[in-house]
Amino acid sequence: MSEYWTFKCNTCEIECGESANHLDHVLLNILRNSDNFKKIRESDKDGYIEFGIMAHSPSLIEFVIEHDGHDVVVQSEYGNYITKDGFKHPKEKLK
Repeated sequence: MSEYWTFKCNTCEIECGESANHLDHVLLNILRNSDNFKKIRESDKDGYIEFGIMAHSPSLIEFVIEHDGHDVVVQSEYGNYITKDGFKHPKEKLK
């Protein structure tokens, strides 16, 4: 069964415009390493580095960089979500 995952910023109350099928663990690792992606982006003065995930546009990683320091979670299309600490929450507890 397919299950698409994306990032949601609870601070700004918006979702990333892109999702990835069955990649919740990959998105969680991106979320956990958001500070590293931000440092790489800041050091890339010439724009040579482009982030991407297996045929997905860079928007997933860019979303995490833009919302660094916010309450960002990995959310499924069914409303379940995973916090940065890896804890899975059922739909009914979603903000």
